[in-house]
Amino acid sequence: MHREKTKSNVSSNAGKTEKEAEELVDTVDRERADFIQKYFHVEWPARVIYHAMLNTMIGDECVANMIPSLVPNLRGQVHCMTTL
Repeated sequence: MHREKTKSNVSSNAGKTEKEAEELVDTVDRERADFIQKYFHVEWPARVIYHAMLNTMIGDECVANMIPSLVPNLRGQVHCMTTL
């Protein structure tokens, strides 16, 4: 379901054909997995390496509203993120 929605979004927002969108999603997923494997030595998606994962399928506004509630919980855990 998520993959189909992602392809649909890429197709709609980037003006790609369905085949081009599928190839782009595959490429991005493969590059993301390679990056995570190279630098973190885990298989993507490895939820343990993230402080938070948000399902964007619930909508941009809902996700944006959730982010501020995460900040107080992360302040004591994240030492390299000076913006928190």
